[in-house]
Amino acid sequence: MNLRNPSKATAALLATIFLSAFSPGSHASNDGKLCEGPAGIVFCGSLMAIQALTPKTAAERLNDAARNGELENLKNLLKFFPDTVQPLHLLSTAMYSYIYRENSQAKDADKLKTIQFLLNRGVDVTDGGTNKFVVSLASGVLNTRRLEMTELVLAYGASAKDVELSVLVLTAGRHGYAESDDLYYRMLKLLLEHDADPNRTERGRKPALLTLVTLNQFPMAELLLQHGADPDAGKNPTEPSGLLFLAASCGKPDYKWTSKEVADRNWNKCLSDLPAKVSFLVGHGADVNGKAGMPSQCATPYDIAKKEDNALLLKTLLELKADPRFGEKCLASG
Repeated sequence: MNLRNPSKATAALLATIFLSAFSPGSHASNDGKLCEGPAGIVFCGSLMAIQALTPKTAAERLNDAARNGELENLKNLLKFFPDTVQPLHLLSTAMYSYIYRENSQAKDADKLKTIQFLLNRGVDVTDGGTNKFVVSLASGVLNTRRLEMTELVLAYGASAKDVELSVLVLTAGRHGYAESDDLYYRMLKLLLEHDADPNRTERGRKPALLTLVTLNQFPMAELLLQHGADPDAGKNPTEPSGLLFLAASCGKPDYKWTSKEVADRNWNKCLSDLPAKVSFLVGHGADVNGKAGMPSQCATPYDIAKKEDNALLLKTLLELKADPRFGEKCLASG
């Protein structure tokens, strides 16, 4: 290093080191000690200078443009660096940014245009692994209430066959879905129209239909049934009918976590809501006797309601033509 006739880069490095010695920030680092003392100041100042003098790589600039929705910048960069970053990687970067960064309405529009441009560059969203990644990521827009990206990706040929609808409806329940808010209904309809399986469930979750009925979300439940949801699907593969789960779902008032007044109010509401839930499923083809058989030890919804002393549900089941002796007959024949 020639200190008498320094190059521009050397001069910048020396200036940064000098300024860092008098900068309060020069004494801050990840461990609080790295930049302490004369040697530390020189070390950290050198790093700052190197960072200032080192331009971003082409890949970093491409990803930044995709992440920030800077479409014209991205187009220009791709003219010079067309193969530097894989198309799927750029697309995923843009999609993640759209979902998880807070954006203005104008920025949302810019990012959607960027995503559409990247889709037009030939990412095969119909390919198995790519399709699963793209659609599952697109479904995440529910958390930020932006459906347009899912619509866009599906319009380019992606299939929703790998989307687990039981997760979607849990999100709807967690966010307090109401009939006046059609975001979740529109999303569910969109996915079902693009090959989502209404009966698919994983990791021990209840089927989407049973979850929706439990949450009193009958319009969305109706939509699932229109696309082939099984009205008899139990809460897990070993339970023959969701009616068995519903019949036992109210249990007894739980005074452990809340006051007696609140617990009793919640319990009474559960009991009063239950007949409508059971009637809905039976009205759409569910076996009123709960498909009783050996997997359930011949128990029927009527038997469970009787055990729970749920007079209102017993009355409803009889009105729906349940056989009060079905369980007894099943045991006798077994």
